[in-house]
This record gives sequence, C-alpha cells and structure tokens, in this order.
Amino acid sequence: MEQQNLDFEAFARLRGARGKRGLPTWSAVGAALLLTGLFFTVTGSLRAETELLVPAPYTGIVRNHCKVDVSIPSANSSGTLIIPPGGSIEYKVWKPEFQINAYYEGKIFDCKNLVAVPKSVTTQCVSYDFQWDIVTCPPPEPTVKHPSGEKKLKKRVRVVG
Repeated sequence: MEQQNLDFEAFARLRGARGKRGLPTWSAVGAALLLTGLFFTVTGSLRAETELLVPAPYTGIVRNHCKVDVSIPSANSSGTLIIPPGGSIEYKVWKPEFQINAYYEGKIFDCKNLVAVPKSVTTQCVSYDFQWDIVTCPPPEPTVKHPSGEKKLKKRVRVVG
C-alpha cells in the first residue's frame, strides 16, 4: 500500500508536466529527447575516438626559389597556398605518396611526385617528412614595347635664310 502511495505521489508530481489527457506536453518531450540525444552524442563521440585512430599527417617544407609568387593547392581543403619569392611554407598531406603542382597566374609550370618518409629531412633544427625546392621558375613575361617608341620621328628641316 505504501509503495502504491509513493507511486501515486510521483505520478502526481509528473502530472504537472502533462497535458489534459495525461500525455506529456511538447516541451517535456523535447527536453527528454534533448537530454537523450546529448547523452548518446557524448558517449558515441568517446567511442568513436577510441575505436577509430586517424593517422598523423605528413608534414614537409616547400621552398620557393623563384622571383615570383607561386600558388599551391592545399591538400586539406579547397584553399590555395601562396608562397612568396624566396619564402617557404609547411605543407601537410595525409598520404605518403602524393603529387604537388605549382601554379603561376593560373597555369601549371612545375609538378612533382613525392614520397613522404617520416623524419627524413632536417631543416633549421626541425625534422620534416619531405622537402620540395621549387627551382624551375616560370618563363619571364615578354617585354612589351611602348607604342610611342615604334613611331618614326619627323625629320626637322632647317630653313636657312
């Protein structure tokens, strides 16, 4: 009998969150689903981190020895990396064998197939997995003659008299 009274009191407390017909209101259903979803999201993400191990990226250095800006497409996103003249960048890839294309004004001028070997290159006291020096520079732009330089000058005639 006491057990039934306790259950009835608990039911009476829950009745405040229920509508006229004894069904839960939408806010109570939403709160329950939100709490349940958060619980499964947290526990699911913890399981995912322990079960799936993502390989570490290969990090290398790309140096530009040309006198112009060189563009390289990023391996991780749809962005473009711009290397200034005489500069260098750290480049990350996820596969040990890959290809990099160097662009100048939207056109490919150099490409390289590389293989990343962990900690194989040491530069400035930092170990990298690969290194690429861009030495093949794009052809220089042709010089354009100024239109005024192409005109013939008039001969000046001296009038003696």
